[in-house]
Amino acid sequence: MAKSAKMQLVELIDTALSNKTISKAEVVALTKAQEGLSKHQSDTMIASKLKTELSLLGAQQKLSPQLVDLLTWLSKSYLGWGRRGMGITNLFV
Repeated sequence: MAKSAKMQLVELIDTALSNKTISKAEVVALTKAQEGLSKHQSDTMIASKLKTELSLLGAQQKLSPQLVDLLTWLSKSYLGWGRRGMGITNLFV
């Protein structure tokens, strides 16, 4: 059985946080995402915010090579709030 995107997100964040070579800004972004997931917030919203924060670090050339794979996975797995069906119907899922 395939893992859900949310379960994969939790695992990837945990793995990234265990890496001691990432920057403080990356740790802060990952910790915020981890806390949101532990409070049962929407994984789509958390992924979108994390993707934005990591993309900004990437644009500034401050993103660790270890997190490039995470950012790529986020971009493939979470297409964002603009996709069809992400309106009010998402509240009832």
